[in-house]
Amino acid sequence: MKERKDLLMDIKVKNNLSAWDRALRFGIGAFLIILATVNLDLPVLTNWIIAIIGISQIIEGTIGY
Repeated sequence: MKERKDLLMDIKVKNNLSAWDRALRFGIGAFLIILATVNLDLPVLTNWIIAIIGISQIIEGTIGY
C-alpha cells in the first residue's frame, strides 16, 4: 500500500513540472516576440525568425505540445 502512495506522489510532482515547463515556454515566447518588435538594428529576416520562434513557443506552452 505504501508503494502505491509513493507512485501517486511521483505523478503529482511530474504534473507540477509540466506546468512549470508550459509557463516557462509561454514566457520565453512572449519575450521573443517583444525582442522581435524592439528596434535593435537587426535584419528584417532575423526579426521574422525570432517572431516565428516566439509564436511557436507560445503555442507550445498554451496547448502543452
